[in-house]
Parts: sequence; structure tokens; C-alpha cells
Amino acid sequence: MVLHDELAKINEVIPPVTRYMQRMTKAFEATQSELITVRKQLFDSQSLLQIRKARKRGKRVALKDRFEYTTEEALQIAKQADEQAASRKSRKRR
Repeated sequence: MVLHDELAKINEVIPPVTRYMQRMTKAFEATQSELITVRKQLFDSQSLLQIRKARKRGKRVALKDRFEYTTEEALQIAKQADEQAASRKSRKRR
């Protein structure tokens, strides 16, 4: 709005130029506000997806911070995770 005030003070500017500048600033402000809204929605949806992807238990969590393990160790860890999951499921059914 500062630009509009300055253009109103200057008498040398041609009226079509002032109208053009007013339209351009309004369009820019509308685009900026829409961009801010879309960025906020994107951030919210990405954070929601990250929450959904986070694993709390299971095979992936058991093997997460381990870098050196053999096939037998990995299978044993996976088997334990499956047994824990099965015991949780059986408790829920009762």
C-alpha cells in the first residue's frame, strides 16, 4: 500500500500506469498469501506422513541400530519380534 500512496502523490505518472501497478500489487499479494497457505498445508501433510511412517515395534525397530549381524542373528531377531507381535495379538482377542 506504500507504493499506492507514493504513486498518488506523484502527478507525473500516467493514470494507466498507476492502474497497472495497483492491479499488479493486488495480484502479487493474492499470490503470496496463497503460496503461504499451500506451504503450510504441505508442511502439515508431510509431518503427518512422517508420523505414520515411524515404526515403534517389530522387526525393523529390532534391527534398526545394528550394523553387523549374521543371517542367523537377523532371523532370530525377526522371530522374536514375530513372537512378541503374536502374543500381543492373542491378548487382544481375549
